[in-house]
Formats: sequence, structure tokens, C-alpha cells
Amino acid sequence: MTERRFANLCWAALAVLAASCIGCSRIASEAPDRASAGLIVFSAAGSDGRFDLYSARPDGSDRKQLTRQGNNITPAWTPDGTRIIFASDRTGTRELYVITESDREPSRIATSVAGNKLTPSMSHDLSKIAFAVEDPVTGHPEIWIASADGAAPRRLTTTPKASTGPTWALFPRFSPDDARILYASTQSGSSQIWIMNADGTGNRQLTSGVSTDAPDANAPNWSPDGTRIVFWAGHETRYGEVWTMDADGTHRKQLTDQPAPISSDNPAWSPDGGTIIFDSNRSGTTVEIWIMKSDGGDQRRLIGGLGAGGVMQMSWRR
Repeated sequence: MTERRFANLCWAALAVLAASCIGCSRIASEAPDRASAGLIVFSAAGSDGRFDLYSARPDGSDRKQLTRQGNNITPAWTPDGTRIIFASDRTGTRELYVITESDREPSRIATSVAGNKLTPSMSHDLSKIAFAVEDPVTGHPEIWIASADGAAPRRLTTTPKASTGPTWALFPRFSPDDARILYASTQSGSSQIWIMNADGTGNRQLTSGVSTDAPDANAPNWSPDGTRIVFWAGHETRYGEVWTMDADGTHRKQLTDQPAPISSDNPAWSPDGGTIIFDSNRSGTTVEIWIMKSDGGDQRRLIGGLGAGGVMQMSWRR
């Protein structure tokens, strides 16, 4: 996680990390039409420094602003492509919300868990959500799971305080079969990629520093077929690159390669697994969204003009 990304997370959730529930009618909402299929959603800071959600077509065109109140971060499409689940502080406390392209206002996912929330994702069978919550006692985020409407929440991680640097468990992501959850954690002392069963058992560390210049890892995402993982690796709170590896942590490959302090971050797969989007400050003045083939080839700018405030996660509609 880069300094830009870490500062954004801390600011957005503290000021640290961060209406009605999802009804049956929303779960059964219509599938996206052909014209809007494949939309990319992302969170970026505007000229006023406030984070909003935006959508754009896969070629970077037709950018639209989806939110206009509070700070709205860490968006993720639901697996059926009908809604976007995200975190917002529009009521003062950072809570979870869902929104569709046609909604003027998002709907809150009501949950009894206290604390600022972020990095939510929904299971592929649409029955559960996983998310991070800033623990009111320790002050650092842990991973929770709940029903899709926010009911019956249950904590899955308890992370010991790191001797140096940040302490967290973040970015929970359900595997395509919903049997496992991929996440980032400082459980072993530094931020690394971990995996666990969906009930919180069987925690296993997948990375322990992928190279001498990439001792830390964060922001993981499953490939659509569940065989590979894309993630950020580098020097936590400073800079790093986009990497991929097999689902068991083997066959790691670095995809981006820029001189420090340039960073490439927040990678996300295309629906067919052939392309990866990521954000980068390689222009030197602003943060932009870039796109490349899944092997790292053909890297090019997709969306520019996002300012220096950073991008708070991207998601590609399946």
C-alpha cells in the first residue's frame, strides 16, 4: 500500500479507517443491459478533496459521477453486476451502502457492529457480505462477515498490534465458490496476503515478502476463475508494484516496474481475466487509472485527470 493510499485510508476513516437494508426486491433487481455491461467503478477525490464514486466504460469514456454527499470509498460491484457496495461517512460514521446506476441516493446496509467500516464485498451467491471495521478498542480494522442485509454479524480476525507500522486486516474477498476469503493482514508483523475459510478458520499466509524490494503486500483480488490473485507489493506506506500469483501463493510475477517513488496500486481484473486495471502516479503530478494485459503487456493510461488525492479502489462489472 503506498503512502498516498495509506494516508487516504487513515484520513477517510478517522477524518483512521473508517436506508434500509438490502431488500429482496434489490437482490432480484434487473441485470445490467448490454450498453452498461463491463462498467468500471472507482472512488476518486474531486477538486474539493472529497471522495465520490464514478463509473466509466472500459475504454475510459462516458465518465459519470454516482455520489454527491460525504466521502464515498472502496466500491465493489456485487457479483451479479446489479449494485455497487461501498463505504460512506455521509451520516458522520462510516457505514456500508449499496447503490445502482439509476439510484439518486444509496441505501444503507444496517448492521449492529460499531466502528468505521470499509472495503466491503459480497459473496457470489449474494447471501453474505465481508467487510473491515475499525475496532473501537484497538483502533485498527478487523474483518467481519454478515448476512447481505447486515444481520448476524460475526468477527473473523483478531490481529495483534504490529511492533512497527500500521496494524490491520483489510480487503476481504470471497473466492468464486465462496468457500474462502482472501485478505491483507499484518498478523505476522507486516502487511501480507492471507487466505482463510469463509467461516474464519484455516488462516494461512500466502506471501512473506515477494522480493527484496517488495517486503510488504496488500490489496488482493481473485481472478474471475479463482486460479490467480493480483495484488500490490512494495514498501508499505511508500511505493510498490502490481504482481500476480497462483491461488496457492506460487508462481509470482511482477507486472509493473517503475522507479521509486512511483507506485502502481489497487489492481482489479477484467470480467474475462485477460486485462487488469490499476492506478498509478507515474505521470508525476496526478493519479491516473491505467490498464494492461494480464501478463503485464500493453500498459497504457485509461483515465486521467483524477487529481493528486488518489484513487480509493476500483471494480470492474462482470
